[in-house]
This record gives sequence, structure tokens and C-alpha cells, in this order.
Amino acid sequence: AKPFTYVKINEKPVHNGGRHNMQTAQTQFNIQNLQASWQAFDAMAHLRPIHSDADFERMSAMMNALLDDVGDDEEHPLSGLLKLVSDLIYRYEQTHHAI
Repeated sequence: AKPFTYVKINEKPVHNGGRHNMQTAQTQFNIQNLQASWQAFDAMAHLRPIHSDADFERMSAMMNALLDDVGDDEEHPLSGLLKLVSDLIYRYEQTHHAI
């Protein structure tokens, strides 16, 4: 299978003769490898947007387990997952448990 090309827009503007342009970077993904990794990860984590209180409880349990292991170590291999899970929880709380 051919790798998929994903184009990401960087957050830093590039100055080009007085013009401000967004710089792009291309990253190659091997979709077959990504699919195999995703299936293994998904079987363990079932990471999805939160749509119910049951989803919220499951994601909260995952976040707490990650916090126990990762703590505030931004260099920890699971710190990105902790940030992602925390963001999912935050978004759900903003719409469903707002004070």
C-alpha cells in the first residue's frame, strides 16, 4: 500500500517579502501500520469522543490511571495520551457538567 500524505499547517507564520504565509509540512503515514497499531490500541483504550456519562466515567478512570503513572512529566511516553484524554473530558464537562 502507498503511504498517505498528510498536510499539516504549522502554527508559525512565515514572513515572505512583507507577506505573512502559513508554512506547511508534509508527513508520510503508512496506513497499514497505522491500522494495525490503532486496532491494538483501540482494543485496550477505546478512545472516542465522550457522548454519555458511562463514556465519561471510563475516560475519567483512564485519565486517573494515566495521572498516577505520568504525573506532570511532559517527557513521559504517555503524556500525549494523557493530554488527549484530558481534553476529551474537558470538552464533555464544558457542555454537560458546566457550573
